[in-house]
Amino acid sequence: MALELDPKYINGWINKSTILKELGRNNEALKTVNRALELDPKNNGALNSKSLIFEDLGKYEDAIGCYDEIIKLNPHDTSTWLNKGVFLLRISDYNRALDCFDKIIKLDKDHIEAWYFKGLSFVELKQLEKALNCFEKIIELDMENIEALYFKGTSLGKLERYNEALNCFSKVIELDPQFDAAFTSKAVTLNILGESQKALEFINTALELDPNDIGALCNKGIILKDLNEVQEALDLFDKVLEMDPDFELAKEEKEAILCPK
Repeated sequence: MALELDPKYINGWINKSTILKELGRNNEALKTVNRALELDPKNNGALNSKSLIFEDLGKYEDAIGCYDEIIKLNPHDTSTWLNKGVFLLRISDYNRALDCFDKIIKLDKDHIEAWYFKGLSFVELKQLEKALNCFEKIIELDMENIEALYFKGTSLGKLERYNEALNCFSKVIELDPQFDAAFTSKAVTLNILGESQKALEFINTALELDPNDIGALCNKGIILKDLNEVQEALDLFDKVLEMDPDFELAKEEKEAILCPK
């Protein structure tokens, strides 16, 4: 109705394109958002919408081009650098993502989200010491940042610094007793350290919080296997594989029980 009354109403074209995108009608959405850009080629909202449509269409370089257009208009806008970086992180282009996060940090050295996503990029690149430095920087800025504490813990675990990892998971649980992933990670770490009975308590709590957490179910199976509760472990691996027949860890653990080498 708004567009019928005023075909030059830019937000009307943007809103219509958003609705079409949500309906999965991306080609129509693209044509619609282009109408907005014909009226105002520098409209940030339209360019952002267009980037999301391109993402849905799998046209990733075109999506990046939209972010670049916005950045040209305002090169000091950290929010657009962040959106571009997170998009690159999502499509596994980690080095280009890092460039974006570094740009933000040059503009604002205490930008917590940039440090956070920079840390996640380093995790994906398996550069764990660098990831750890990013999460520690966040904790310097915000001692109770739960996500940073959690990923600091997982990074420490991958570096086999298990006791330090446990301290991080314990802090997360103290700050947020509903953070089920912290209970799972603490359980896994305790099990690695040979404290399987204690690990079982924490994995049970994780499953109380989220009974359908497939990772927690699989890890409970591993803990039970290590406690020589073999049949219970097998039952859990079967349950995991019913939920996801391609869950590799459950396949491997089940095979290790049934076909020991």
